[in-house]
Amino acid sequence: MNMQRFLSMSCLVLAGGLVAGCDKGDDATNTAPAVSADEVKQQVGEAADAVKEYTAAKKDEFIAAAQKQIDAAEAELSQLAADAKAKGAEAEAKFASARASLDTQITAMKTKLAEAKNASGEAWGEISAGFSKAASDLKTAMTNAKNAMTAPAPH
Repeated sequence: MNMQRFLSMSCLVLAGGLVAGCDKGDDATNTAPAVSADEVKQQVGEAADAVKEYTAAKKDEFIAAAQKQIDAAEAELSQLAADAKAKGAEAEAKFASARASLDTQITAMKTKLAEAKNASGEAWGEISAGFSKAASDLKTAMTNAKNAMTAPAPH
C-alpha cells in the first residue's frame, strides 16, 4: 500500500470516527466537545492537502534522482565510446554493435522521466517503476557492452 493511499484511508477512518462519535444525546459521561460536520470536512481537507504535498515532494525527489541517472548513463556511454576508440578497431566494432541498443534504452529512460513529470497522483508511481526497470536494463546492457569490448575475439 503506498503512502498516499494509506494517508487517504487514515483520513477517512478518522473522519468516520469523528462523525460516529458525535452523539446528540444527554449522556453525562460524554464530556468531549461536539465536532461539527464542517470541522470534519476541514480536517479531512487539510489531511488531503498534506497527502498532496507529500506526494509532490516525493515526485520531485524522484524526478531529480532520475535526471541524475540519465546524465550519468550518458556520461558512461560517452566514456565507453572513448574507451572503445582507444582500444582499437576491434573494440570499436564490438561497441558499435551495442551502441544502438544503449541509445534506445537511454531514450526509453528519458521518455519515462517525461511521463513522470507530467503524471499526477498514483500514475507517476507506476511510471517511476517503469523508469527503474529501464535504468536496470540499461545498467545490464552497459556491463555487457564493457565486457564485450574486453573479451578476446573467438579463434
